[in-house]
Amino acid sequence: MQERPEISAFIFSTFDTGIVIDTAMLGAENYFQYSSKTLALLQKIYPHAIWGQEDSLALRGKDDPIDFFPIFNLSYIKASCPKVLSKRTFSMPLPSGITCVVNVADPIVYFHTFSAGTISMEVSLSWSKPYTTDDLHQANHSLLGELAPLVETELQTMIQVFGQAVKDSQCPIYKLPFKNLMPVTISRKLLYWSHFVYIAKVPDGEDYNAASQWLIPLMQPVTGKKVENMALKPNRYIYLGWGRSIICCEKSLSIQTIYSYVHMLEIRNYLWKTLYDLDRGLRNAMIDTRGLHSDKEILQLSYNLHALDFHIEEILENIDIFKINFDYEKIWLSKWLDENWLTHDLIASLQKRLQSFRDLYDYDEEMTKYQQEKRLQSVLNIIAVVAVSGTITGIVQYFDPLNKLSIAIRAVLFLTSLIFLIFFYILTTAIVRQIRHRRD
Repeated sequence: MQERPEISAFIFSTFDTGIVIDTAMLGAENYFQYSSKTLALLQKIYPHAIWGQEDSLALRGKDDPIDFFPIFNLSYIKASCPKVLSKRTFSMPLPSGITCVVNVADPIVYFHTFSAGTISMEVSLSWSKPYTTDDLHQANHSLLGELAPLVETELQTMIQVFGQAVKDSQCPIYKLPFKNLMPVTISRKLLYWSHFVYIAKVPDGEDYNAASQWLIPLMQPVTGKKVENMALKPNRYIYLGWGRSIICCEKSLSIQTIYSYVHMLEIRNYLWKTLYDLDRGLRNAMIDTRGLHSDKEILQLSYNLHALDFHIEEILENIDIFKINFDYEKIWLSKWLDENWLTHDLIASLQKRLQSFRDLYDYDEEMTKYQQEKRLQSVLNIIAVVAVSGTITGIVQYFDPLNKLSIAIRAVLFLTSLIFLIFFYILTTAIVRQIRHRRD
């Protein structure tokens, strides 16, 4: 049997904040001014965490290019906070009789600009006896069950503190235009789905590819393709999958390099979560807005759609990994990741919902215009009838200035002339419509 590698894991999960910072209103200088002000407030309000900021350098591994880095903000604020953990060490008895002891490092919490954040932590696994692949499966499920009670209580406090600091900084906030546009998760109290990145390390010179065989059975490919090495750089095995990923390497590979891959996944997970919430939120918004009738409501809907469209386009820009990191391997890995996560299908679904919303607005706008034109035409018709009546009365008066004709004859002349003119108007309108129909 192959030598069992030393296994640890990075676990990260997304959560809601309910705060959408209006980055569309901020230039780069203003962005840093507000984020720095928010950072200073957080350091005073919640001193239990080490607060900071990050940029695209956070995605750099030690062997990545160093000649140029794009200017890009990966998150708004981050924090390292041991207080988030309800416990640092715990044991998981497994059905095989083996016990897995888990040690958790200080979590890192990333607060992003669009209504979400990510909590990330590294866990090391030690075993009372040599583990099997089945034990790894059971440990994965047990860890998933431990995650929420491990961090949710104090994390909720940090989210509230972050929201208060953002408001106190007077940073511009984008108010979501539709009710429940970012619907919160209902499957858990706070955390969304979690992702596990398993790290298997072997002594330098040993076969790291063999170590991957212990973890491949845990992977969950959704595209039908087999699990294989995606790495372009030497001395590592990387597979980025659905819910679980693998990094196998020699022990000498720096933690900075390893975490640069993990953090790329964390950022993509935040973007995926945001797009997913917008997709299902727009469906609810379509239902809620179908009852709009007044011109004012429809005009407001149009404004909201344009503003939302702009913000979504800004989010979609962040999908392109080459805008935040110029490392050729990470660009390649992100394309594999998007394929395994069905990201393009999610984007297509979101864009389809946006188009449906636009079509709904266009239809409502056309109906409103039609109704307005119809009402205007009715008013004009009344005015025309009054004007025609006055004209006919004037003509009768002209030919009978001495009022020798009886009232009955005057009435007959008046009504006959009016009916003739109305008939002529209807006939002319019908002919014009027929001509337009043939042209169309």
